[in-house]
Amino acid sequence: MACHRRKRCHVSDTIYQGGVGRIVANTVNLNSKDNTVLRISTTSGYSLQGARRSYQAMNISRLLDVSESGKTLSNDGAGTFIALTLPNTTEYGVEFKFVRISSFDMRITPQTGSSIKYSGGTMTTGEYLALSSDGAKLHLVSDGNGDWIATYEFGSLVEETP
Repeated sequence: MACHRRKRCHVSDTIYQGGVGRIVANTVNLNSKDNTVLRISTTSGYSLQGARRSYQAMNISRLLDVSESGKTLSNDGAGTFIALTLPNTTEYGVEFKFVRISSFDMRITPQTGSSIKYSGGTMTTGEYLALSSDGAKLHLVSDGNGDWIATYEFGSLVEETP
């Protein structure tokens, strides 16, 4: 496989062989700079994204994309609150980690029709959950039905409309 001139390489292979069957990869996308796995998709619908996790400081409000799944995002360097809007997806397992570094709220907003489910309960659709204390952390995973499940939370979290 030669991929030195391309950003991503695509290969197909068996990635699991066991007593009950096998899982065959449709594509394995590699980063040609450091050979890290970007995404694996399989013939049976399983998907692995971002085997190597990345970090990004955000200082402006914006819509996140499914392709950014697996990133840890902070508000380091922000001079005011920022609002990050989650992508609208019914794909299972899209995930984002958030950490508040700067002393400004970091608002995580699902799109209309989607909600965040966390220890405080299920929020009203489309309303944000703010990381409102320094060092606050939140890990969200898509449930495949358009909603987001908090698998980890730390610090003060404040709902838009409690």
